[in-house]
Amino acid sequence: MDAHAKEWLVGSTPKGWRQFRIPLKEFTRMVGNPDTTFQQILNVRLWFSDIPEEERTRILIATFDFVGNEWEETGIAQDERHRNFVKNDSLFTLAVYNTEENADAIEGGPEPYKSPPGVKGVRDRITRAMSKEQSLVMRLFGLKAGQIAEARKQLYQVISLVNYKKLRMFVHGDRSLPLEPPEYDANGVPNSEPSPIRFYLRFGSDDKNYYEYGEDVYAGWNKANNVEIDLDDMASIKDDPSLNIGTADSLVYLKMLSKPQAYYKAVGKPSLNTIRYFTIGIKHRGDETGRNSDPFVGEIWLDELRLSDVRKVTATALRVSTRMKFADVASFNAQWESKDADFHNVSKQFGSGNTEERQSYSGKLYLDKFLPAGLDISIPIDARASFSRSIPKYKTNSDQLTHYQNNTIDRKLRSLFGLRKVTDDIAIMTNKSEVYGIGTTIKKRSKSKFWLLRYTLDGMTFDFDWSKKKSSNWETAFNKSELYKETFSYQIPFGRNNYIQPFKFLKKIPVLNKLSKQKVYYAPSTASFNLNVSDSKSSMLRRSSSKLTRQWNLQSSRSVRASYKIFDNLDFSINRSYDSDGDFVGLTHRKLLENILKKGYFGLDTDIRQTFQGNYKPNIVRWLKPSFSFNSNYSFQLANNNKYRNTSNSSTKRIDLSFNPGEFLKSVYNPNKRRRSSYNRSRGHRRRSVHPPAGKKVKSGKEKETKKSFSFPNPLMWIYHTIASWSNIRTSISRDDRVQNRYLADMPNWQYQFGFTRSPGVPQDTTLDVNLVGPTQSKAISVRTQTSFSIANLARVSLSHNYQKQKSMADYGKSGSGSTSSSYFFLGDDPKANFHGLGTLFAFVPDWNAQISGVEKILFFPKFAKSVSITHGHSSKYTQNSQVKLDGSFLPTSQTFTRAWQPLVGINISTKWGVTGTIRYTGATNFAYSASGGATKSENSSFNMSFSYSKSGGFRIPFGPFNKRKLKNELKFDLAFDASSNRTFQRQFGQKKFEEKQNNSTWKLRPSATYRFSTKVQGSLFYETGVSKNKISGKFSYNEFGITVNIAIRD
Repeated sequence: MDAHAKEWLVGSTPKGWRQFRIPLKEFTRMVGNPDTTFQQILNVRLWFSDIPEEERTRILIATFDFVGNEWEETGIAQDERHRNFVKNDSLFTLAVYNTEENADAIEGGPEPYKSPPGVKGVRDRITRAMSKEQSLVMRLFGLKAGQIAEARKQLYQVISLVNYKKLRMFVHGDRSLPLEPPEYDANGVPNSEPSPIRFYLRFGSDDKNYYEYGEDVYAGWNKANNVEIDLDDMASIKDDPSLNIGTADSLVYLKMLSKPQAYYKAVGKPSLNTIRYFTIGIKHRGDETGRNSDPFVGEIWLDELRLSDVRKVTATALRVSTRMKFADVASFNAQWESKDADFHNVSKQFGSGNTEERQSYSGKLYLDKFLPAGLDISIPIDARASFSRSIPKYKTNSDQLTHYQNNTIDRKLRSLFGLRKVTDDIAIMTNKSEVYGIGTTIKKRSKSKFWLLRYTLDGMTFDFDWSKKKSSNWETAFNKSELYKETFSYQIPFGRNNYIQPFKFLKKIPVLNKLSKQKVYYAPSTASFNLNVSDSKSSMLRRSSSKLTRQWNLQSSRSVRASYKIFDNLDFSINRSYDSDGDFVGLTHRKLLENILKKGYFGLDTDIRQTFQGNYKPNIVRWLKPSFSFNSNYSFQLANNNKYRNTSNSSTKRIDLSFNPGEFLKSVYNPNKRRRSSYNRSRGHRRRSVHPPAGKKVKSGKEKETKKSFSFPNPLMWIYHTIASWSNIRTSISRDDRVQNRYLADMPNWQYQFGFTRSPGVPQDTTLDVNLVGPTQSKAISVRTQTSFSIANLARVSLSHNYQKQKSMADYGKSGSGSTSSSYFFLGDDPKANFHGLGTLFAFVPDWNAQISGVEKILFFPKFAKSVSITHGHSSKYTQNSQVKLDGSFLPTSQTFTRAWQPLVGINISTKWGVTGTIRYTGATNFAYSASGGATKSENSSFNMSFSYSKSGGFRIPFGPFNKRKLKNELKFDLAFDASSNRTFQRQFGQKKFEEKQNNSTWKLRPSATYRFSTKVQGSLFYETGVSKNKISGKFSYNEFGITVNIAIRD
């Protein structure tokens, strides 16, 4: 950096700090084949050389950052007419100066930075630190007479300036420029030399449609440099033909301003409503008479480009709706709405810019009311119509107002009901939409008693719908569409008692009597059929074209659903649907309906989907409940104009086992049952009661109990009750298989469609002119086990273990990936070093959660606690991701070990005084190892403590309108403390220890109080203090105090 040190030096301080700004593109050496666009930086190396060995050298580096700018240099052009820009950093660059890094003078360097008059940084209300204030700098190194330099900022989203009146900016001229603008005599001759530098600002939608403002620049933050653009005045120059200095095909409007040498320019048809970019430029006017023609070496500073003077326009919105019902025969609904272009709610800053007018009408006629009641048919006919109109405030691609306003009551009412007329030119720019529709649904109201009607007409539903739409806007002359839709559905009403009991005769036979209640169902549970036919036609004409675009789409879809329960514990279900194309095979709407009714032909089947499911839940013994399920999904599509046959299927096989140790133990030995049987035997041989002689006192039961000897608890019974308290041990084993096949010659076989095989049974179509690729296959296995048990009715422990393995292959094994994850217990600071696969004991240690209750009865807790419980949890996981190698084997690409204490310790407490609290400490550690040998480690921990106390009551106001009215109030105090720590470590290949890269820690304390005066009024105050520490940015502390009042206005 020695040769360019002075060139790259942009700032310094008296204490020896220097700031260098090094252009990334000006590298002096390139090793290998790096990314010269610098889109991804993975490694940075910084070194120093030629350091004297005999002297102790200390070098401090404050920051080392990559910085950029939203403004980008366009380059240098030789003249304004041709505008052929060439980037040249030796002649023109952009930079940023601020009050912290560029405030001091540098010998032979640029001018010390000073903010514009009245402009300063923003002071943080918590830390009271003043932020730096900065300006964009255009640095020029020898701009010749007639040349121009430009920079551009491309906006990611289109912005609109129509809601503001002014566009302002501060401009600072180089110290080499004249101090003040000259005065001009009556003939326009200046009394001193004017500035040779002109600054201009350009903005618009593209390079052929834009606005431009220009002015001469003088030294310093001169008031004459201030940019103040009247947006209305600038936009109006397009309306004055006398200002057009261009041609009919190339419109250029120019207006000189009262400010000397300042001007407005409009090129093409720009609009303040569509701004996509900003351009800043410098022109050297030395080629003009009376101006300095020396090459310009200096800087132009730009600051505070801003919009001001928001337009404030009064706007209204009106909505009226009505509902009418004519007995039980008909109903009618209507709604009218009108919203001005500048109307907006409190959540938005500006209106939509369009006057919105909407009218909607809907009605329903119950035609079945005019038919005999004995038919028991429902025929409601519903009709609807809606009209909407969106009239822009400004003409399309223009800043001229349409002057459409609803500023009188008469106009507002006519606008509300859609009766106000617009001129032809406004009608072309208006978004209009009309929608009409009518439909009906025919079905039986109730179930018929006659069996033939019950199984035919009762399950049928006919639906018909017709709709028509018409719309237009400034781009489209019209867009019309029409839709006819018919729907038929049929559902067979199978009953619930369609079964027989073939083994009922075994009721009195031992052992076999369990089969006597077995039900065998001879009819399906449900069966239904649905058919939809849709015929849509559309036509569109663009205003820029005479070609009419037409589209016609005739589609049908049908589906069949059925479910069958063979036994109470065995059932199957299937759902198969088809999407068919009628217009592709040349059918009309009428002919398609005829083919469906006569031939059962629905068109070309382009999409077929099927789901199949089977469940079996045998009931063998009470303590073991197995469950088996099978699910499959199949799809078939015709792609690319129905030429390619692509298909896929997926199947899931699942086994669930639920083992209850308590029930199993009770089936082997039940002390309660033996005690009851012993008690019953003793009752059968009980002696008669003998009355004591007169005068003798009978001993009470309590006296007898006091004389009983103490018996030590039986440890075997304690073990028995612990095992008996176990919940079910649930184990779930599932396997997922998926396959995708492309370019098949025919429909796959039925085994493939039901998911019984992954081979479609048909070859690929070799007649297709495509590259035939192999199938994409994947399979996944997962095993999950969980259980919970109690210990002495005081502690509850939950255990869980998870294992998953997934593998996918494509194109006959040429590419693939896989992953394995499992619960895995580990300790230490380098789990991979002690990892010996998932076959070790650590891979079978489950995750656990424990909760201990009744702690309030021990230690010192009884003095103040009503209830105390302790929670503890741990989970750990191992994950490995792999990729397939050339030989077909899998190579691990990354390994991850995760351990979490959620929480390590958690305490929930409720005191006798009404105070409730929670204390939790959690921690998590994550190790990530890459295949290259590197590793990262992250540690997270948090400590949370919260306490709450509330007191509620009420009082009465004994006077005025509130006499004898009771008001409920509530006072609540909260105290919360949170502390967290986050640390990140990294270890490169060959290193043995992890090096700390990030260390963040925070804590905050927040006491607060809330007073609820009533259900509608409440207030609160809080104080919050906290500290955050960062290894790079240092320490940051804050203090906050706030008061809030909430008043509910609505009920």
